[in-house]
Amino acid sequence: IQIPSWLKVTNTHGCIDSINYPLAYVRENPDASWYTVTTNYCKDSSILFINNTISTVASMDSIWWYFQNGITTNGTNIITQTETPIVVFNSWGDWNIYLYYQDEYGCIDIDSSTIEIDNLPNVMFDWENNCANFDSLICFTDNSDTSMGGNPLYGWDWNFFDGPSGFSSSQNPCYNYPNVSPYLGANLSVSLTVTDILGCRNDTTLNGIELWPIPTM
Repeated sequence: IQIPSWLKVTNTHGCIDSINYPLAYVRENPDASWYTVTTNYCKDSSILFINNTISTVASMDSIWWYFQNGITTNGTNIITQTETPIVVFNSWGDWNIYLYYQDEYGCIDIDSSTIEIDNLPNVMFDWENNCANFDSLICFTDNSDTSMGGNPLYGWDWNFFDGPSGFSSSQNPCYNYPNVSPYLGANLSVSLTVTDILGCRNDTTLNGIELWPIPTM
């Protein structure tokens, strides 16, 4: 908006003088804000932040981000002159985010927000039947649980590293290794990925799972 201004001076004797100034232009401050494409925030996952600042009368001059406990692509928790930083939070919890925005006329705004980062599931499993036989069946038991700061578990994805059929989405599957000779046995690897109800996931791989050969008669 444009505001008229003038100056009038009166001395101790009552003498007066005045001057009119040109119209002063008072600009609106920008309204700093941001958003993310995803709305579920998980520990150790990359999060893309997008500047959503509204500035109706001026273009951007500078921008500055601060992510408490977050690591940006430059290896620190502070990054400047980018409107789309990518950040990884290595710890779960509530963390502060500050966005500083300045337009070409020097008008500024600062947005202060908090983001909640969820913890990942604790992934564990064990198995039964370590003896190779003519079907080489091993049953696996999921021992995963919800971590502090995490969410209830929702999905299980097993990889038995045994070709196209070597997968399962059951929580406690039994798997037959058809290519293992009962007289030779095998040294196996198995991986389990667990996902919680908000999409945060964690995995573990165990190597050295032995299928002992059966004795020869």
